[in-house]
Amino acid sequence: MDWSEKLRTGVPLIDEQHRGLFDCVKAFEKAATSGNILLSVHTMDLLNRYVRTHFSAEEELMRIHHFPKLTDHIAEHRKFSAKLFRLIMENVRRDNSVEMLEFLRSWLVNHICGSDMEYVPYLLATQEVT
Repeated sequence: MDWSEKLRTGVPLIDEQHRGLFDCVKAFEKAATSGNILLSVHTMDLLNRYVRTHFSAEEELMRIHHFPKLTDHIAEHRKFSAKLFRLIMENVRRDNSVEMLEFLRSWLVNHICGSDMEYVPYLLATQEVT
């Protein structure tokens, strides 16, 4: 799973973090397919921490730039985080890495191309003024 130009927002920090998310997912995919359980658990933890860091930074930027759909966007983040946590906890009982990878791939691409692109004009308009 690779980041592509169609996912580029034009906001440097966000694009860098989105690439980082894709790198985390790719690392998890590699660990899961290698059969290395310890590495899989480690990469899941890294992904979970990176997601929290990214969501926090993104939400702060939306807050600063008065994005009108901030509350809805935060709700999407919380829903994603809750599902990711459930999948990680479920992985303790059984290998659900295929399900987790499908969820991550689908959600990240759809979220970035949809909801994230909605806040881009607010962030870029302010950047152009400064």
